[in-house]
Amino acid sequence: MKVVKVTGGQRLDLIGVKKEDLPSVWEELDMPSGYAYAKSLRTVKTCVGSEFCRFGTQDSMGMGAFLEEKFERLDFPAKFKMAVNGCPRNCAESCTKDIGIVGNDGGWEIFIGGNGGTKARLADSFCKVKTDEELIELCGA
Repeated sequence: MKVVKVTGGQRLDLIGVKKEDLPSVWEELDMPSGYAYAKSLRTVKTCVGSEFCRFGTQDSMGMGAFLEEKFERLDFPAKFKMAVNGCPRNCAESCTKDIGIVGNDGGWEIFIGGNGGTKARLADSFCKVKTDEELIELCGA
């Protein structure tokens, strides 16, 4: 049995496809292979943000896509997860990611060190920034 599943992290799971067949499947779909098991940045989880939510104060989808593209395919010592929320309601669960970003009326708040695994840990508030440029610079650092 083969199943295609859209995940909460905006990935496509190709369940039941043999590992050796994956490169040809991705080529046929004209899509890059993801990094679901690599020691790298996973897809950046986002909520729908200001584009589609009445509570959204920031463009979380746009920022999440930008950060993912900027940092994709970099090698890390371990898997690395990020999430971007458009408001403090936490729909993208940024409080349980390595870097969690929360939009507010004055800019962005950055959280670090969260974990959603078997030993769950809420991220610590790191700082608040006012501009997208500051956010990108600190995430890169």
